[in-house]
Amino acid sequence: MNEEIPDPTLRIVTCCEFGNISTLAALTLRQLGFTRAIALDGGMQAWREGGYPTEA
Repeated sequence: MNEEIPDPTLRIVTCCEFGNISTLAALTLRQLGFTRAIALDGGMQAWREGGYPTEA
């Protein structure tokens, strides 16, 4: 991560289908010092149900 994203203050949004795995990923990133890492609440399923755009 440090090579790809050297600035630990950048906002990082993790996402997965339902929000479970991405929550763990965001927690791990915060433990590694990426203090602004968050998970997309409800995952991509909630995103689509909210009517937000997606690309295939």
